[in-house]
Amino acid sequence: MTQVQSKWISRVHSILYVLLNQGVESVHFYKIERV
Repeated sequence: MTQVQSKWISRVHSILYVLLNQGVESVHFYKIERV
């Protein structure tokens, strides 16, 4: 694996991690708002 590939993979992983955390938070917020 080249250095560029590993850099892109780590970047994609961090972006997916942030999106996943935001999604989980919004779902929790949505459940709280519904109650």
